[in-house]
Amino acid sequence: MSADSGASHTPQHALDTTAGDTTAAEPAVVTGVPADDAQALTAEIERTREQLGETVEALAAKVDVKSQAKRKVAELRGRRDQVAAQAATARGQVAAQAAAARDKAWQAAPPAVQRSVQQAAARVPDAARQRRVQGAAVAAVALLACLIIIRRRRR
Repeated sequence: MSADSGASHTPQHALDTTAGDTTAAEPAVVTGVPADDAQALTAEIERTREQLGETVEALAAKVDVKSQAKRKVAELRGRRDQVAAQAATARGQVAAQAAAARDKAWQAAPPAVQRSVQQAAARVPDAARQRRVQGAAVAAVALLACLIIIRRRRR
């Protein structure tokens, strides 16, 4: 007895549920499963494939240390830029408040104190220049002493 004898012959296209041909006269039968169940199975398989693909992508991302490092660097740079912007804003606010406090203190000071402060401020550049000259002289003497010591040791 042949495999075809006595069994109803189902066309090959009716067995293929992925072909999308649902116009067959007889319902598609996949190994004894009605068409509705076959479509549900196909949909479930497709969902499972998508989930598996997402899982594989997630695992690949966890293993890819270089891309993780790049993401972290980008995140930290963004955070750094944000903090820098906040610091610049705060610095500007503090500078404005300091200027306002300085002006208020200057206006509240008696004229004699204002003159004294102006005279002291005028002397500051002269004192700084004198200190620079003194520092240069000390450095020159120290260099000369080092040269003398080195020459004496070589003899």
